[in-house]
Amino acid sequence: MNTENTKLTATLDVNVVEAGTFAGYKAVADATKLDLNTNNKDNNPRTATITVYKVDNNGNYIGVEGAVVLEDEQNNNAVNVTTSSAIVTANAVGTETVTVKVGTVKVGTITFNVVNTTPVLSTVSQVKNAIKVTTGSAVVTNALFGTDKNGGVFVGYDQYGEKIAFSANDYRIYSSNESVVDNSGNAISRGKATLSIVINKIVYIVEVLVD
Repeated sequence: MNTENTKLTATLDVNVVEAGTFAGYKAVADATKLDLNTNNKDNNPRTATITVYKVDNNGNYIGVEGAVVLEDEQNNNAVNVTTSSAIVTANAVGTETVTVKVGTVKVGTITFNVVNTTPVLSTVSQVKNAIKVTTGSAVVTNALFGTDKNGGVFVGYDQYGEKIAFSANDYRIYSSNESVVDNSGNAISRGKATLSIVINKIVYIVEVLVD
């Protein structure tokens, strides 16, 4: 079918409502669940904007009020407020209620729930009890923890059950023979060492042969 000269039309019913008498204000936030993790899967923002609408006696919005004041009711630092731009920013995990004023008149309160969905190391799986390496800088550390989320002797998982790469702050290494393997995971010389590795307050044992 040739649609080159075809025109499509649609009919929309528009109901125009005459503004009524000003009756008050309504404070509305564009989000009330905030996340410290800006890359969260649910696309929850870290900041929210509060708009105060002028409302008529029919409940219709008839304008926006610009002279808005925000105040923390609980002051528990879950959020920070910026009155000049009517913005609420997540600061720490928790719940905070913000009072909204026009001038000195309270027009509403809005409660914000702040979460942090940033992946963190939660559980660890040990897949080997012994390793053999050659001398070199960080070779033991790399063998133990890998260089990416797939790990090595240990595989880490976050709170969502997904693999997560280890960071240097996730573990502590204690060597029985620092002349062979030091506490930083460097293979110093040929020999054997028993490593006690602390991760999330759990001690794991790994035997190391440096050849």
